[in-house]
Amino acid sequence: MTRLSVATLARDADRIVSRVADKGERIVLRKGNKNMAVIVSLQDAARLTRLSEDEEDLREFRKGMASAK
Repeated sequence: MTRLSVATLARDADRIVSRVADKGERIVLRKGNKNMAVIVSLQDAARLTRLSEDEEDLREFRKGMASAK
């Protein structure tokens, strides 16, 4: 993943967003020496949402199985 400072994002937001949207690049935003956030494409965000929902479904399933015992 590419790492960029928040200041670079402020200066070059249009170009950076295009890289993410058009090429699917993932960009870690840094403030000083600390990673602060990640910019991902809409497709990656949708995948992350599905994974999160799947994890929640699995937790609920396990909870149901444990209480059925």
